[in-house]
Amino acid sequence: MIKAPLITETPLINIGVATIVIREDNTKVNTVLLGRRLKEWGTGLLQCPGGHPDPNESFEMTAWRETFEETNLVLNIDTMKFLNYQDDYFSNIDRWYRTFFYAARPLNSNQLVINKEPTKCGGWNWYRLETLLPEELHAINAKTLMTIFQFLNGNQQ
Repeated sequence: MIKAPLITETPLINIGVATIVIREDNTKVNTVLLGRRLKEWGTGLLQCPGGHPDPNESFEMTAWRETFEETNLVLNIDTMKFLNYQDDYFSNIDRWYRTFFYAARPLNSNQLVINKEPTKCGGWNWYRLETLLPEELHAINAKTLMTIFQFLNGNQQ
């Protein structure tokens, strides 16, 4: 009989919060704010603003704070909506992440986007999500991508 290995410690799962920041372009089409990642894993891929919750901070406040800290955008927290969560294992850093995705719009559509973390992000731009390939995106799986598309097209579940 083969014995199963003894598990001596609980795997650590990191919590992340990502914000799908949405605004209409000049043709009234929804665009999403994405930045070119410079960090050690996922370098060169497009990512949403996001990060880790502070102690006793709600995920909505994390989404608001991280977006402001990274992009200078103030979000309308009253209309923020939870979209999905996903679990990812990053083998190159040996870490599990559970990331919670929220959708939000800037409080003012004329706010200026500023790259406030230039050592982590190569710059922020507005993209039509349907023009991007899934392999261009960092840590957005197929289910989350489909949820974002449904939300952008008004087909919320």
